[in-house]
Amino acid sequence: MSNTIQNPAEKKPDNPIAKYVRQEHIMNGLTRRLTEAKANINTSVFVTNLLDIVRHSPDLIKAEPESVVAICLAVTMMGLKFDKNLGQAFIIPFKKFEDDNKKDYRITPQLQIGWKGYKALAIQSEQYKRISVTEVYEFDDEEAVQARLFSLVPPRKGNPNQIIGYVAAYELKNGYQESHFMTISELEAHQKNFSKGNPVWQHHQHAMRKKTVLKYLLKSGAPLGGLANQIYVNQAISLDGHGAMLDTFDNKDSTGVIIDNTYEQNDDGNVYEHVAEQQTQTQYGSVPRMQLNEDGMKKLESAIMGGSISYNEIFYRYDLTDEQVNRINSFFQ
Repeated sequence: MSNTIQNPAEKKPDNPIAKYVRQEHIMNGLTRRLTEAKANINTSVFVTNLLDIVRHSPDLIKAEPESVVAICLAVTMMGLKFDKNLGQAFIIPFKKFEDDNKKDYRITPQLQIGWKGYKALAIQSEQYKRISVTEVYEFDDEEAVQARLFSLVPPRKGNPNQIIGYVAAYELKNGYQESHFMTISELEAHQKNFSKGNPVWQHHQHAMRKKTVLKYLLKSGAPLGGLANQIYVNQAISLDGHGAMLDTFDNKDSTGVIIDNTYEQNDDGNVYEHVAEQQTQTQYGSVPRMQLNEDGMKKLESAIMGGSISYNEIFYRYDLTDEQVNRINSFFQ
């Protein structure tokens, strides 16, 4: 009987993402981007954190290295952490089918910003005096909900099956206050229409419900992010729930803006498919706008009726035909 002894000096071969990110020009590009964004992290720590999430999500190894690096960079440049244990942002692998037969596919990473991420972005703006989101139980009164939102010693929690909804609230430093409540049935409808099959919803339903309510509320609030990273925040938020990538570092003149690689969920619910998009110049720089097919328009109209998207945000996100614009305008007359 013989034993095989492995030389401890031998290393396992690097995965493609590790090989990509350790190239000198990529490391230099990362350093430049992180410096430009005034990110509170150095390049070596960023790379270590990136490779750590890849080790814990093996499917990401199958994605194009540039897209994984770019999504993680987008999160970092807006001042968030992509460590899933912190709950600020999640990098999720999704399938993109190459043909109608849905046999050939490639993996693309998708960004999901968590509720803690949106709260952190609000705090970065330095315009919020307080902000919070919580579940509401069937036995709660308004005083109990207020205490659960902002008290140092919140009241007791009930069982999950006693939750009837979620509420988010904030107060700005100028005294303005706002809140938004959604019932469980409204959140279930949102998940069915926009996030069916999303693994983050499947495994972190409580957190994603809090994120949904808070995100809706913040549409009426102050701009997210600080002055130094405002452009990166707006770009990254446009990626939330989509797969996209930033211009990478192979070109010395790269600008760091988002390029066209957006994905929408298909009818199967567990993959996201490519949709057409184009660039548009806004006050925040170059941002992608998506074109909508009929199914996309129906989802958008449902979102309008549910109050989850504003008139200005529609034209910020989407490149609409004249007929589609007329349909949208009919909801706001």
